[in-house]
Amino acid sequence: MLYAHLMADDNSGNSKSDRQAPMSRQLDLFTQRRLEKFVSTFRGQNGELPTLKDLAEHGFDSDIIKLAVKRKLIEEFYVTLTNGTIVKGYKVSGS
Repeated sequence: MLYAHLMADDNSGNSKSDRQAPMSRQLDLFTQRRLEKFVSTFRGQNGELPTLKDLAEHGFDSDIIKLAVKRKLIEEFYVTLTNGTIVKGYKVSGS
């Protein structure tokens, strides 16, 4: 009886494995370090802050970026480009 209770699904019908966050929403240590390194390297090479487009080209989707900003791993800024366009730029927190 106790075993059946432990194996039962929750009220929504989802098992525990179904309730895990999607991979794009998880920010593991490897991805975190790779993101921080890319942002600091990009800024060092170009003297510019990377935009969402730059980050997406290197495999970081918007969910990962939002989570990193929320966890204060990177900071979000509004950057004015030379053509007058305003975009979001990112830098490593504390740098």
